[in-house]
Amino acid sequence: MNGANIDNSDFLPIISPAKPLNLAPLLQFSSSVCAVAGGVLLASNTPVSKYGFLLLALSSGQMLLTSGLTGNRGLMVYSGSVFCFVDCLGVYRWLLQ
Repeated sequence: MNGANIDNSDFLPIISPAKPLNLAPLLQFSSSVCAVAGGVLLASNTPVSKYGFLLLALSSGQMLLTSGLTGNRGLMVYSGSVFCFVDCLGVYRWLLQ
């Protein structure tokens, strides 16, 4: 065996990298739950209905994160512009004003 051709990989321990946590499915499910709960709160027309906008804004933020993680640019533009704008307007109008 020639010293110039030694393959050091034989001496290194085999370390398999940890599988990265895939957050997209969890965020998608959580976004759906928040959207349904927020919609039900708004539709109930009760004194706590205004807090439905917080759940809808949370849902939109999760959808925006999911679209960024998955690389879905169309959903990113849609959720970032339409949903976040409408939900933030609702939070401002019903909770902060």
